Amino acid sequence: MLLAAGVLTYMIFWMQFKRAEFEGKVDRAVSEDKPIYLGLLAFSAVVREGVETVLFFSAIKETTEPFLAAIGGISGILIAVVLSFLLYKGTSKLSISKLFFWSGMFLFIIAAGLFAHGIHEFQEAGLLPVFIEHIYDLNGILSENGVLGGILKAVFGYNGNPSFLEFLSYWLFIGTIGSTAINKSRKLQQLSSV
Repeated sequence: MLLAAGVLTYMIFWMQFKRAEFEGKVDRAVSEDKPIYLGLLAFSAVVREGVETVLFFSAIKETTEPFLAAIGGISGILIAVVLSFLLYKGTSKLSISKLFFWSGMFLFIIAAGLFAHGIHEFQEAGLLPVFIEHIYDLNGILSENGVLGGILKAVFGYNGNPSFLEFLSYWLFIGTIGSTAINKSRKLQQLSSV
């Protein structure tokens, strides 16, 4: 899970820095009428997403039941189909920088959940200390073993009764990595608008 969170975070930062380069390559391929370049670009994007998907599912299979993982996977595919259709229909109105920003923020939340759950697993293995075992318990309201809680657990790393270290690691990840990503994204947008 920590490896998946690290790779995902690296990929998000990498894509932020390569966005302008990708946009330039797409524009050049379209203006020079070279569809093979567009095909190679699409292929590399699909391979990248495939690697991320494999990492997600390898981490998810350790944290949830197979039925809930299957529901999450099927739901993700259906959402991707709907979003792809909407993107196809509204491509001329689409702001690529906003798409990258918001999808990156969504992926950061997923990475933070993977990171916190990795900390939880290290605590269960006795490799990290448990200072306070449960700082709160929301399982009476939204059980992590229920359908909705299970999906939230599988996708975002939801834990109805996290330890102090797990809670702290989640919010530190969001605060440090997320704020770094937002600041870098703003700087890149300022540079591209100049």
